[in-house]
Amino acid sequence: MQPRSKDSGQSTAQLLARLADGDPDGRVEIRDLLAAFGRRAFAVLFLGAGLLAMNPVPGLAGGLSGPLVILAGLQLMFGRRRPVLPKFVQRKSVRRSFFARARVRVEPWIGRIERLIRPRLTFLFDQYGWNAFSGILLTVFGVLVLLPIPFTNFAFGVLLLSYCIAYIERDGVLLVLNWAITIGVILVFGILSGTLIRAATDWSARLLG
Repeated sequence: MQPRSKDSGQSTAQLLARLADGDPDGRVEIRDLLAAFGRRAFAVLFLGAGLLAMNPVPGLAGGLSGPLVILAGLQLMFGRRRPVLPKFVQRKSVRRSFFARARVRVEPWIGRIERLIRPRLTFLFDQYGWNAFSGILLTVFGVLVLLPIPFTNFAFGVLLLSYCIAYIERDGVLLVLNWAITIGVILVFGILSGTLIRAATDWSARLLG
């Protein structure tokens, strides 16, 4: 399966449609997605993390999407232009039925958002400092996604899909809006609620034995 990249005119909604169409038992390999999107392949990680975060199964959503967001964030922090995944992960594949179910849930609002999106402030995607800033926010946000915070899965998933749209469309205005929302989420759910502090304390206690 080789989807067209955004350079050939593919939007996020079109990407989802392309992934969902076909035999429901057919599979899409992760390495094909990464190769097709090139320097915009971080959008693939945000798409996968966002769809996984919306999974209604408690614990499963964060346990899968959280590490994916943290991985993307760390690689942006350290200046990676393209995400690098272990080969055994790249060889993994996802059933088309997963994308078909996700398409039903998110395509209507994605389509409305995309009518307002266009390439703007594209330097935010090309300069190391701005990518590192995105990486810092996403790494901390990924920790929040990983934690079992009630009633946040869908909202966190929507924010990750918004990052996906920003990276595919290279819309810096949307990226800045995502930064602002992410900072608010970290403050409200992470710092003010004490969730991140408790998690850091628990993890430190485990490391120290």
